[in-house]
Amino acid sequence: MSKRPAPPVSEAWLGEIPFITIIASSVETYKKECCGLLLGYRSWSHWDKTRRAIIEHAYQFQMSKRSRYSVTVPRQESRCKDMIYKLSMFEPLGYFHSHPESSPLPTKEDIESMNVNDVEIIVAIKRKGRYVPWRYDLQKKILSGVLGEFRFEICAYTRTRSSDRPIKKIDLLCPFALGIGSKYFDTQVSPPE
Repeated sequence: MSKRPAPPVSEAWLGEIPFITIIASSVETYKKECCGLLLGYRSWSHWDKTRRAIIEHAYQFQMSKRSRYSVTVPRQESRCKDMIYKLSMFEPLGYFHSHPESSPLPTKEDIESMNVNDVEIIVAIKRKGRYVPWRYDLQKKILSGVLGEFRFEICAYTRTRSSDRPIKKIDLLCPFALGIGSKYFDTQVSPPE
């Protein structure tokens, strides 16, 4: 794999499977942070002149060191990236991690650990207060909603080469998430035994 930075993106499209993986990982490690790898490909649209990161899969790191306020990517991360690339032909696009009982804003440590032009998805997970349907706020670029006993706020960022503005919030689009709670997607159904 090449060591030069990938081209910058202005949007991230999050598919159903990686969305489920990211939500499940955040819930599983709740009260501690989770982290994982985002996999997919970069796409350029001649129609609207937009470069997108299409996220097809997410892989949660099993051996990361977790605490309530930080998570460390394991040393084995490079061999995971290499093996997944060989198996799937998807490229590593960046990472995801959670912020339990916090906001989806990147910390100083988050910014320092990001690679130029990679996508970083941050999931804020809190105990549910009131029910809020899943929606996307265009102004704040936040995908949010309630599922089960948790409330989620999800944002996507990319690291720039600029020293004045080292990170940029990008659009995060996930049609699957916006269907949660609709009359066609019943989240009140009990799972099979």
